[in-house]
This record gives sequence, C-alpha cells and structure tokens, in this order.
Amino acid sequence: MKTFRVTTAACAALLFSPTVAATVLAQQQQQDGAQLPLSVPQQPATSTHAAPAAISAAFTPGHQGQGDDYDADDDQYDGEELEDGDDFAMDSSNAVKWRSKKNAGRPKRVKYPPKHLNETFDPAKAFPTPDFRGPSKPGDERLAAEDAYPPPINVAGIAHVMTRDNKKSFDALAAWGNLSPYNNLPEDVHGVYASPAIPDGCNIAQIHVLHRHGARFPEENDPPTEFAERLHKTVKKGKGFTARGELEFLNTWRYPLGEETLVPLGRAQLFNLGVSMRMKYGALLKDYKHQLPVFRTTSQHRMLHSALNFAAGFFGIPFEEQYHQLVIIEADKYNNTLAPHKICPGGRRAGKSAIRTWQNIFLKEARERLALQIDGYDLKIKDVFAMLQTCAYETVALGYSQFCELFTAEEHRGLGYAADLRFHAGSFGSRVGPANGIGWTRELLARLDAMVEGKSAHVSNYADLKQNGWKWGLNTSLVGDSVTFPLTGSIYVDATHDTVIAGVLAALNISDLHRFERLPRRRIPRTDKRFHSAKLVPFGANLVGQVIKCHNGETARSDENSHSTKSVHSYIRWVLNDAIIPLRGSGDCPSSTLGLCPLGTFMKAIRQRLREVNFIDLCQLHPDEDGGDEDTPDPEDPPERTLATRSHPRSLSSDYEHLAGDSA
Repeated sequence: MKTFRVTTAACAALLFSPTVAATVLAQQQQQDGAQLPLSVPQQPATSTHAAPAAISAAFTPGHQGQGDDYDADDDQYDGEELEDGDDFAMDSSNAVKWRSKKNAGRPKRVKYPPKHLNETFDPAKAFPTPDFRGPSKPGDERLAAEDAYPPPINVAGIAHVMTRDNKKSFDALAAWGNLSPYNNLPEDVHGVYASPAIPDGCNIAQIHVLHRHGARFPEENDPPTEFAERLHKTVKKGKGFTARGELEFLNTWRYPLGEETLVPLGRAQLFNLGVSMRMKYGALLKDYKHQLPVFRTTSQHRMLHSALNFAAGFFGIPFEEQYHQLVIIEADKYNNTLAPHKICPGGRRAGKSAIRTWQNIFLKEARERLALQIDGYDLKIKDVFAMLQTCAYETVALGYSQFCELFTAEEHRGLGYAADLRFHAGSFGSRVGPANGIGWTRELLARLDAMVEGKSAHVSNYADLKQNGWKWGLNTSLVGDSVTFPLTGSIYVDATHDTVIAGVLAALNISDLHRFERLPRRRIPRTDKRFHSAKLVPFGANLVGQVIKCHNGETARSDENSHSTKSVHSYIRWVLNDAIIPLRGSGDCPSSTLGLCPLGTFMKAIRQRLREVNFIDLCQLHPDEDGGDEDTPDPEDPPERTLATRSHPRSLSSDYEHLAGDSA
C-alpha cells in the first residue's frame, strides 16, 4: 500500500476552502511523487465556513490528573483543530483510509484555576469579609438517629443511563459494583427487617464511622486509562483507524478523565454524608468538653479531600477549629490500617484470575459485535471491558457517556459481577481477605475496650498497641499516642477505601452478607446472592457501628435526666449504607430482629478473630495459595450459607431478654 501525508493545510483546504483543496493536494502529491485521485465536493458560493477555535488541553501527568469539564456545547463540535504535520495514512484506492483524528484517545484535561492569572490586585483587600454578621446564637444538637431517623441523602443527580437494548426499567447506576454511586437502599436489603433508628428504650452512646471516599477518576493504570493510551498510540504511529456505526465517535474521541482525584459528585457525596451524620448523631458532640474529636484519613488526594468535604458537611465552614484531622501517609512500606494494601501484596492480587475468566465469557458477544465496526485497531476483550468501565467513570464524572449505549443491560450487570468477584475474593472468598480489615478491627477493639473499662484500661491499651500493633499492620507511632489516637471519644470517623470496608466485614466475620462460599466465575448465580459490591462498597459507602445502651424492661425512650434503677445493657450493631447488617455468625452473637449483639459478646468475638487472622503471614500469600483463584469448574449450585431469619421485628423487650446475659 502506498501512503501519503496530508498536512494541516490540506485538511483545512478540504474542510474550509474546497475551491483550493485540489491545488493544495496536487502540490503535496507532487512532493510525495505519486498520483492521487481526488473528488472535491462542490459548495454553494453563498456558504461561509469559519474554522472552529482551537481547544487547549493542559496535560497533567502523575496520579492526580485534572479531568475535562463537561460543556454541552462541546457535543456540537466533532473534531479538533490539527497541528502542522498531522498525519493520516492514505492509499491509492482510498482518498483517506483512516478517519481517526490524530488526537483520538489523547487525554483532554483542563487545569482550573489556571496557573497564570492576569490579576494584579490583592484578593484579600479587594474582596474582604465585613464583620457585620448580625445576631447569631447556636441551637441544640440533633440526635435524629433516636428521634426520627432521616432517609439517606441521594445526590447522584445523573440522568437515566441508556443501554443498547433500551431497557428503561434497568438502573445501570446500581449495576456497576464499586463504581456505582451511593444510592438509597431498602432498610432490609442486608437481611435484617428493622429500621436503623435507635430502638425505643435505648440511647446512642458511641459511633464508629468507616466511610469510603466519594466518586473519583480512574487510577493511573486502570483499564480506561490504558485503553485511551492504546487508542492514541495507534494514531500517533501514523497507522490510524476507522470507526463506524456505534463506534464512529471514537474517530474524534478525546479521553476526558483525570487520575485518582475526586469528581464533583464525589465532593457532594461526602459533604452530604457529613450533613447526614451530624443530623443523626450530632448530640454526641456534647461529650467533648475538654478536647476536640480526631478524625482520620490518608494522604492520598481523594482520601484527604473526601475527609475535608465530610468535615465541611459535619461541622460547617469554617471547620478547621472544630476538630483535628489526622492525615496518615499512604505509600508503600508505610503501616496504615486505612490503606493496608500498601504493605499487603497478597490482598492486591485477589480475584484477578476469576475476573479474567468472567470477562472472556460475558463480553464475548460484545467484542464480536463491536470489532465489526472498527478497522485498523485490533479490539480485544480487555478493550471492551475498558470501554464498559469508561462508561461508568465518565457518567459519574461528567454526567453522560456515549460508551454506555454500546452495551446491553446484561453486559452492564456483567461489569458489576466482575466487581463482585474481585471484592468477594478480597474479603470472604479467600484467607487473605480478612487481613485487609484486621488492623482497623484491632483499633476498634481498643476504642470499645476503653469505653467499657474506662480510664483504667487506657495505659494497658496504649502499651499493647505500641508494642504489638505491628502484628496487625498498625502504625504504632500514631496509635500508641493519646493525642493522635484518643480513646475517650464518642465519635470516631475514619476515611478509607472500598477494599478495607470489604475486609473489615470479613474480619468481623459477618458471613450473612454472602450466600456462597465461592462465587462462580463463569456465570452470575441464578438465585439471589447477598454479596453485591454495589450495595456494600459503592462510592461514598459508609459503615457505622452504633454502641447502644438499653434500659431493661422499659418501652419508652429514657430521658437523659431520669434516674432509673433498672439495669442498663450495652449492645452494638452495624449499619451499612443505612441498612442494618446481621451479626449472627460473628462469634456468639445471636440472631436478633434488631441487629443487636451484646457488646461483651461482640468484643469476645473480635479477640478470637485477632487470634485467627495472622496479618503478617496472610499478606505474603499468593491468591493461588489461599484458594482464592484456583481454576476449578463451577458447581451448578454453589453451597449456600444460612440466611438471616425473615421475620417481623419483635418488641425491644422480647428481643433483648435473651441477649442481656453477656452484655458489657
């Protein structure tokens, strides 16, 4: 095949000045020493054409790349102005074989605010804040978790996602596994048919909040990033490609996503989570009379900014003087229970083999269908999977993605099941899974023990954490210090990753959350399964441990000023994404229609798990060694785990009569 160069001048002539296009191309083909037939479309003399303005794309390398800002006007513009020397592959039988633009697949990123502002004034002087605030007095704190538990705040704000088969009843946003945005869930979704509101006759004493960061851009080496790089590499080498039909937009598609930072939806998710937590548990701030609460997060961009947005929602702006924010380094070789994967390589690899097997099955037809619509690019299964993930990432970042309409509802479900396989293998489905959450579980035990035993337990707790914390991946310098790891609070808030929340559920042995010992890798189970990563660890997921004190025999909520002589029993229960999770299976915690477990029983179960889960040994395992990824045929119906009893909630008195024996 004979190839020819087409410069920007020739393209501009063809696009904007057809009358001189033949001359420009003729001069070029003389230089290239070949004959090229050319048909120039005729244009009315009255027609005028203005070249579109160049779009600047500031490329920001690294782990915190800025993404593109969505502009509806951009949808009307089908291309980019090309730079001098842009090449297309051509042959003698075709004027232009490849229709892809040189910038296809190239990152399109906008840095805001711009680096070089043309502002000569002092913003502080030009825009002062006058101290004329008017009268203001603080009001009382709410404890809506006891009074009137508010519904979750759903801030997705995303239009209905269309699929290839146009199933309007199908909610794609809820099908993307860990890439799904937080969504309102039914109270009984995890198997406990009760409200997360504090039961009558009980009071909230302490909360332990473990929340995921908000919606974000892909990570540095995630499939969407690598797909865009491969696509751009094809045109950069001068080969090019031609996409038709459903894929025609790829000819001019620019990769609009950044790397690893929060997107606007993610900021809103965490702000609203903070507001929601303040409304539910704000009255617990009354316990802080001589010190401020300490919230924890990691140094990663999306983690820190998630924590700050949570604080803005919880405390209001300005929030800096209302609490202390501990930022723990998230990097290789640094102990950090909020990011244990940095020192636990076994946990990073869990589930990869199963996902590869599943991809080759559920995307086979999609690859065959889409491969017929693109020439010059060898479309592989990994590309199709990346396109499906790009649909999810572009949707949560920009509100819309053309990639979504390439796939059927069943293929969208397949993306979610790939995430289920990954997170199941990284939690309940392998021996290494609980290692991802055992460190935070050890810290939880220290906090609970300090509340039960009082100040007398503080010295021994700190001594043990400092001396033995490394066994569970704890940062002993921080947890061994009462300043950075206080044990006297009633509100604990930690920001973390999806893998850690899943690992904590496994470390606590909350086995009712999954129905199968192992998820089949070649099909989605026909029967209902409890392990849905979209319900467990979506963007903005939150796990809340409620420590509750109940007055035995009382049916009404006790007044904080009353002096009842009746016995008080302490319980704990866990609320995952505003739905109670069953604790039966966690040690000797009994079945409870309210999800309650006597605090002493629960702490005993944690101590047993700390003896069972050896963080150091498990983290060195390869998935093939721990049973997480062996290539065995799927059984027709994998063995089921026992489900929580489906019964209507009983009264509190009947529920805790058989629970009170082992309370603390």
